[in-house]
Amino acid sequence: MGALAGGRSDSVELLAAGDDRLVVKIKHGAWWADQLVRAVPVTAALRDAGYPAPEVRGHGPLGADRFYFATEYFAGEAPERLDAALTEDILAAVERQAAVCPPEVRDWSTMIRAFLNGGVADHRFDPSVAALVDRALDLVERPVPALPTGEFVHGDFAAYNLLATGGRLRGVVDVEAFGRSTRTIDLVALLASAITTGADQTITNQIAAAAIAASDRATFRACLAHRALALLLTDPTTGADLVPQLLARAT
Repeated sequence: MGALAGGRSDSVELLAAGDDRLVVKIKHGAWWADQLVRAVPVTAALRDAGYPAPEVRGHGPLGADRFYFATEYFAGEAPERLDAALTEDILAAVERQAAVCPPEVRDWSTMIRAFLNGGVADHRFDPSVAALVDRALDLVERPVPALPTGEFVHGDFAAYNLLATGGRLRGVVDVEAFGRSTRTIDLVALLASAITTGADQTITNQIAAAAIAASDRATFRACLAHRALALLLTDPTTGADLVPQLLARAT
């Protein structure tokens, strides 16, 4: 039936047989071989916990470090802007992540701690955002201690990976790149997405409060600093506008 919008770095196709629909992604990189194997039981555990992830229908190698990953199709659109009802649905879904404990692989808490405790020095930031880099680093006391871990973390929990119908959450997609850490990481990513899409301050305050409640204020600030620095590295122009709004939630 053709390519689906989104998918970002993946090729995503919608296949049909009668009334059945199947989403097939092509994943590139040898590391996906083991990750997709892990994704099957983790996705099943998420669904058992009431998390709206599409069911995995199959996966396998295609050669040359390429793999296919097939899931059921969820109808819906990525929300343009979060409102109160949709935000409640999303926060309830994130809460269910606490019930799922993935294998001890791709630990985001370890990665964030290593980045803030020295790894950031290996990166060059645009000089125009130097003051914002300093503000982000000032959010944490270094050395940053071990952060909570063990929970399912999506890793890219933004509006473009959510599907809504009739103003309510229908699904969370692209879960296969998951890791483990604290769901505060995903809530900080959601906060950045909500600010980007122009959500009301009551909504962004609600998300920030949920992010703190999911762990603690120090962990929230560490995740916020990491998100801000990542934005400033990947897109200094957008980061220069978004990061001050993001950092304002740390107080």
